[in-house]
Amino acid sequence: MKLKWLSMLLALALVFSLAPAMALAEDYDVFIGGARITSENCQDVLNDGGSVKYDNENRTLTLTNADLSKVWYQGDKENTGHIYSVGAITINLEGSNVINSAYPNGDLTIIGNEGSTLTVNGVYYEIPPQYGTAALQSNECITIKGGTYKINESIGSAINSVGYKDGTNGTITIENASVNATGKTGGLIGHEVIISNSDVDVTATYAAVQAMVGNITIEKSEVDAHSDSSVTFYSGSPLDWDYCSTANITVKASTVNATSGGSYAFYTITDGTMTFEKSVVTASTTAENYPAVYNEGTVKAEGSWLDFGKLHNIEDAQITDSVLFDGTSGSVYGNAQI
Repeated sequence: MKLKWLSMLLALALVFSLAPAMALAEDYDVFIGGARITSENCQDVLNDGGSVKYDNENRTLTLTNADLSKVWYQGDKENTGHIYSVGAITINLEGSNVINSAYPNGDLTIIGNEGSTLTVNGVYYEIPPQYGTAALQSNECITIKGGTYKINESIGSAINSVGYKDGTNGTITIENASVNATGKTGGLIGHEVIISNSDVDVTATYAAVQAMVGNITIEKSEVDAHSDSSVTFYSGSPLDWDYCSTANITVKASTVNATSGGSYAFYTITDGTMTFEKSVVTASTTAENYPAVYNEGTVKAEGSWLDFGKLHNIEDAQITDSVLFDGTSGSVYGNAQI
């Protein structure tokens, strides 16, 4: 009998040794609506045929006609169609997509393919693993390349890359994209803001476009920005923060319209430089006793058409080959060929 039991145990051991090992699902540090992505669900995260897929090797989340606004956090009544990751992440867009927010704690890169769109309905969350006060938020860099975007934020800023870090790592870059952004408080708020080859329309209660510690650069773009009650293009941060040394605003080969309902249209808090080159720029404010353009440093213009309403320290401006309207009067400088 003992030999018979021994033979059976040996046979079972052989069977188990030849059977393929059951692989355990690997947890990834990316969440959709509060639910973690794993190696088991990464090819069809929402279980809807594959509108959301995740490639962990390249840290790329692909949205294909995905509607994350219908994703709900497990056990909670609040709609949480947001994207969160521990570390940098790239979101690849195909078709028409909707999310409620995205806020990784690393770099956020969004790449829009031809004809792709992304609607972001920013809302506030108080549920794990993270909460945000911007539609797109990161304490690192945020980059948008290609595609068409509609961003609405009901509580904070439309796009915020400042987080709680000091330094110059929080750059917002918009390249070859069409962006319509509305923020309850701010519009595009970063340590530095770069807009190139893009069409951008941004509205906010306070600063529409602010570079906290660096520069605002607009090149080969059309930008329409409005602030309800504060500065529209604001380069710099409060001096008592003690990490903003020089702030500049540069506009090249672009059309820019800036309007303020309560302060300056263009403003640098330091003695930086505002440069307008081969551009058409309109700046206006409805606030009494405020010039539309204010800079304690240098204002330079070349080959541009400028309608500034009123320019602070106009006598110190360096203007060549341009037309400048300052209030009710206009002047031609050099050989203006717009």
